[in-house]
Amino acid sequence: MRRSHSLRARLKRLSCCDSFCMRNSPLTILPVPCAASADTILSWQEPETGVDYALSFQEPDGCTEVWEQICAIQEQRNATEGPAGNADGGGGVTEGAPMSAGGGGPSGVGGGGGPSGEGPSGAADQIVLPACELRNLPSIAELLSEVPLMRRAKVAEVILQREYIPQLVDLFSTAEDLESADDLNHLFTIFKGVVMLNNSGVYEVLLREDMLMGVIGALEYDPELRCHGVRHRVFLRDVAQFREVVPFSDPVVVKKVKQNFHLGFLKDVVLPRALDDNTFAALNQLQFYNNVNIISSLSNDAKFFEELKLKLQPPEPVDTDDLLLALRLVQELCSVTKTLQLYHRAAFYRKVVDFGVFDALAAAIERPEAALRLAAIDVLLASTLHDPSLLRHHVLQQLPAEGRMLPALLKVLTSGDSSGEKPQVMEVLRALLDPETMEGREQDDFLNQFYEKHVHELAQPVAGSVQPGTGPMNGTSSAVKSGGSEGAADGAVADGEPSYRSCGSSAAAGSSSDASKPAPSDDGLDGVLSARQYVCELLCFCVAKHSYRIKYFILRNNILSKVLKLASHRDKCLVLAALRFFRQCVGLKDEFYNRYIIKNRCFEPVIAQLQALPRAVVADMGCGDARLA
Repeated sequence: MRRSHSLRARLKRLSCCDSFCMRNSPLTILPVPCAASADTILSWQEPETGVDYALSFQEPDGCTEVWEQICAIQEQRNATEGPAGNADGGGGVTEGAPMSAGGGGPSGVGGGGGPSGEGPSGAADQIVLPACELRNLPSIAELLSEVPLMRRAKVAEVILQREYIPQLVDLFSTAEDLESADDLNHLFTIFKGVVMLNNSGVYEVLLREDMLMGVIGALEYDPELRCHGVRHRVFLRDVAQFREVVPFSDPVVVKKVKQNFHLGFLKDVVLPRALDDNTFAALNQLQFYNNVNIISSLSNDAKFFEELKLKLQPPEPVDTDDLLLALRLVQELCSVTKTLQLYHRAAFYRKVVDFGVFDALAAAIERPEAALRLAAIDVLLASTLHDPSLLRHHVLQQLPAEGRMLPALLKVLTSGDSSGEKPQVMEVLRALLDPETMEGREQDDFLNQFYEKHVHELAQPVAGSVQPGTGPMNGTSSAVKSGGSEGAADGAVADGEPSYRSCGSSAAAGSSSDASKPAPSDDGLDGVLSARQYVCELLCFCVAKHSYRIKYFILRNNILSKVLKLASHRDKCLVLAALRFFRQCVGLKDEFYNRYIIKNRCFEPVIAQLQALPRAVVADMGCGDARLA
C-alpha cells in the first residue's frame, strides 16, 4: 500500500512537470504526456496521430517497476543534457546539417522537449531547413518525410518564406542532367513530403506554370516504380491540351480551371498510392473552393452565356465537333455544380434557363449523332436532379404545337436505337412526372399536357397505336370500333365508371391465344427490347404516382392486356418488366382495375408463364409475386 501511494505521488508530481512516452526497448522518452491512471495502467498519447494508448499490467508491482525505469531514464537524460539541452530538445535544424537527436527523431520537427519548448515563442518552434544543395538531399528527405501532423503548418510556413520549392525544382534539373538515381529518389521523397504538408499556399506554388513540370518530373522517380517507365510530363505536354470552347473573360477562371485539372491529375494519377486521408481531403477542398469561384464568376458573366448559346445553336450546316465540345462544356459545368451549395447551383441554372439553353438541348436530342444526344441528356438529367420545375416551366411556356422537349425525349426512349441513353431519359421523365415535386397549378397543367398530347407516344412500343387522353370512352374511338357491336354496346358509362368493357370482349376472346403467339421479327433487336422494358418501368411509375389519369388511359386503350402479351417473350428481362407492371396494377386493389382484370382474363398469361417456364426461377418468382399481390 505504501508503494502504491508513493507511485501515485510520483505520477502526480512528474505529470505536472514533465512529459513522457514509453516506446519499445531501448526506452526512448518523447515529449508526450504519460501518466498512471491506476495502479496497473500507464497511459500516453502519440504525438503524430493524437491517439491515446494505455498499457495495462496484471500486477501493480510490474506497473511500478516499469514506471521506475521510465523515471530513471528521464532523470539520467535531464542530468546529461541539462536545462538548455532539454529546452532545445524539440529544436530546429542547423543550416546544412541534420537535427540533433534530442528533438524526437531525425526529422527534427517532432515537438518541444520541455515547458520552454512547448510555448509559442520557444526554441522548438524555430525550424531552419538545410541548405538546398545536392549533398543535403538525404537530410532534407529525412526531414520532410517524417513531419508530424501538428508541425506541418509551421514547416509549410518556413518553406514558403524561404522560397524553398523553386530551389528544389532547380536542384531537380541539375540531378536529372547528372542522371543521379539516388538524388532523384531523394527528390521524389522530398516533393512527396511537401505535398503531404496539406497547405494551400504550398499547393499554389507547386502548381505554378513555371514549377509544375519540375514538380511532376520529380514525382516520376518513384523508387517503387523503378521498373516501369513513368512519363507524366509527356502526357501533360503533348496529350493534355487546354482548349477554350467559349473564351473566359476573367483570367482568374482560366487559372482555377487549369489548377483543378492539375490537382486531379496529381491525386488520381501521380500519387494515388502515397496520399493519406488528410492530404486527399485537402486537395479535394482546394478543388471545391476553385469550383465555387469558377461557377460564381461564370454565373455573373452574361457575355459567356451569350457566346455559349451561339455555340449550342449554330447555323446550318452544323459542325458536329464544335457542337459536341459546347455540349460537353455545359455537361462539365453541370457536373461541377453538383457538389456546390444550393445558392451557387440555383444561380447557375437560372442563367441556363434565361439564355435558352433548353431549346438548344432539345435540338441536340433530335439529332442522329448518339454522342450529341448523350451529352444533352446528361445536362437535362443534372438539371432535373437539381430542380425539375425548371424544365417543366420551360415545357409549359411553349405552345403544344411548338414544344420539342417532351416529344424528343419520348422518341429517344421508344426508338429502336440501342446507343445507351434510354436509362438517363427514363430518369429525366420520372423526375418530370413525379407529382410530389409539383406544386398547385403546375401539377394539373403539366400532367394534363402530358396525358393529352404525349402519353400515346410512350405506350406505342408495348401497345401499338393507342388514343391519347384521360376521359372515359364514349364509343367513338378506334378501340371500340374494333370490338364490333358488342364493344359498342358496352361503351356506355354508368355513374362515372370508365368503360373498360368497350374493348374487353375482343381482348378476352383472344387473350389465351395472344399469349402463345410468337414475337415479331424485330424483337431480336436490343434497342426494341430495351425500349419496351423501360416503357413498362415508366408505366409502373405512372400507375403508382398518378391516380385517375393513368387509370383511364390504361382502361380505355386496353394497355394491361397488351402489355401482358410480352409475358410470352423469350427475353426474361422483358417478361419480368411486364409482370411488374401487372403486379403494380393488382397491388393498388382498385375496383376498376379488378373488374378490368377479371373481364379481360389477365391472369391467363401469368398462369401460362408459370406452366411454360417451370425452370426459369426468376420469372417464376415474378409471376408468384404478381399472383399473390
